[in-house]
Amino acid sequence: MQDAPFRVNGVWKPTKGWQEEVLMTEVLEYMGRRVVAQNKHEAAEGGNGSGNNGRRRSLLSGATDALASARLLENDLAQASSSPDARPFFIYYAPYSIHAGHRHADMSGPRWSRPAPPQYHAKYYAVPGLSRDTAQVWGMLEFWDAQFGRLLDWLDARPKVRDNTYLLVFGDNGPALFASEAGKANKPRRMPSGMAGSKGEVTEGGTRTVFAAMGPGIAPGAVRSTPLRVDDVLPTVAELAGVKPVTALPMTGRSFASVLKAGADEGPDAGATDELRDRIIFSLQPDCIVSADGMANGGSGGGDASEGGKGGGGVFLPELDGQRRTKKPQPLLDWDKGRNGTGWQRCVGARWRQYKWLGAGVDGDSGSDIGELYRFDLPQGWAEARGGLSKNVPLGVSYLETENTRVTDSEPAVARKLRDAARRWFEEIVMQEPHSFERPAIFIGDEGNANWNAPLDAVAEISPQDGGVTHPVPMGIMGLTQNGQRVRVRARVTRGGNYLVRATYVAKRPARVRVSVGSPADIDAGRAASVEATLQPNFGTGRTAQTIGPIELGETPVGQRWEVELKVLSGADDSGRPLFEPLTAIHFRPPVQGDHESIENEIDPRTVEMMLEQELGGTKNGGGGGGSGGGGGKNGRR
Repeated sequence: MQDAPFRVNGVWKPTKGWQEEVLMTEVLEYMGRRVVAQNKHEAAEGGNGSGNNGRRRSLLSGATDALASARLLENDLAQASSSPDARPFFIYYAPYSIHAGHRHADMSGPRWSRPAPPQYHAKYYAVPGLSRDTAQVWGMLEFWDAQFGRLLDWLDARPKVRDNTYLLVFGDNGPALFASEAGKANKPRRMPSGMAGSKGEVTEGGTRTVFAAMGPGIAPGAVRSTPLRVDDVLPTVAELAGVKPVTALPMTGRSFASVLKAGADEGPDAGATDELRDRIIFSLQPDCIVSADGMANGGSGGGDASEGGKGGGGVFLPELDGQRRTKKPQPLLDWDKGRNGTGWQRCVGARWRQYKWLGAGVDGDSGSDIGELYRFDLPQGWAEARGGLSKNVPLGVSYLETENTRVTDSEPAVARKLRDAARRWFEEIVMQEPHSFERPAIFIGDEGNANWNAPLDAVAEISPQDGGVTHPVPMGIMGLTQNGQRVRVRARVTRGGNYLVRATYVAKRPARVRVSVGSPADIDAGRAASVEATLQPNFGTGRTAQTIGPIELGETPVGQRWEVELKVLSGADDSGRPLFEPLTAIHFRPPVQGDHESIENEIDPRTVEMMLEQELGGTKNGGGGGGSGGGGGKNGRR
């Protein structure tokens, strides 16, 4: 993304340049301020009696060249604020690269691309036989590598900072594939590892990501094979920092600090505790919750509770109890017959030691009730025992779920162990977790923000349902086909006052809608605060924001669960055609001085869409949307 506005402490500010360059500059300037603060702190504590012939080493004193050190100090002082913070720092940096999105903040450029400066793309466009989409990935990766190199260079120029800093690099999922990258001919170029699947799948290609670390006590060049999880990072960082985290819920991850600090020559399993070495790591297929095949909840005919939900093909909306929480148990969430009657086993994968278990196999259609089992550390003689390899795949640790590594028939006891463990995990951990399968609540009025969004892909209820025509999609909800139909999102108002309500949407026809905020009982009885307006058609101009009107809200009382409802009052006809394609979000913001109608054009609609993509993770969803073109799976499994 180029020239994109950033939200800084709740305020949107314009920037110039490529997003990753701007972000890295911010990171380096922040670190520079902290270095200067620490120097001042150490100087104040050390005085002239701290050794080194009365001179205390500064964080910059690792530089061998005195002039270079002085220049670094001058540069860092120039970046320092008047009251810098001397405490140790922690930075979590989630780069925009590599994700898909518009090339410019004004939404110009292709909808799905991997933005980077043109010279990076041009280099790979010239590679014979490489798809344009993959060329963009390679260009974006090299651009990100250059930005990451700035961080490493900054640390190398300050050896004492570098030698007292841990740097962890990891991903959150496998690559999202565009349609041009998913086929047999192009996928090997996009994913040279040959791993099965991609983002959104429980195969290794969807769940296995890079992890690298450097810092005090970490042996350079050491390679480990102990399976880790992203949620292991928090307890690891806490242990390295010597602090005990304060958490609202027990941490699910486990520290792997002992793995990081094991010797370089101690073997691939070095440093692993018995718990790390022997635990089973589970993963759940996302499209089981937001189905890619439109069959997640009762089939295409709409379904009923006996079929796994309250109707509506393609809509995964668990039934709510009297407290407006997800009802447990319920048919939709039954391990054996939930979802569309196929159960949840096909949605789960598990790693244990060097085994990988898939509830439905790589193709999503396992013929075995115990799933499919793969082994990554094939023993000597394995190929001969099977009459040779069916493909040219090397023996050893390959992390490839193929027929060559499939051991379901030869090690059925391990397959049963992992199948039974997966069921226990789902029934005893996932189902018992208080917040599992809950829809998120949006907060209206919390400090630090100037605009609060109720994203409609977080919908908690669609009523009445219409056979799946109205359903959540990334960045909104498609449909609304009936007058009187409503969608609701959980909400909490943290600061009462006057707000201006707006909606971002795409529509071919006008629709009269009412937005209400309050308890479900007050909304049902017509007592909740509300505002209504006619949303005008805007099809062909992209998602635009229209003002609905002002609303006065009180704070949500402690212990109450409030919701935001959008209800269609008029505009639908008997054709069943959807009114919105999509309806993205309902926005709440403090009114500005003057007539509220003048705010219609206060924010460029294209900027609104870009802001929504950043706030709601739209660029990330976009990557997944590109990946949906991969196809090829059975029963809707990608």
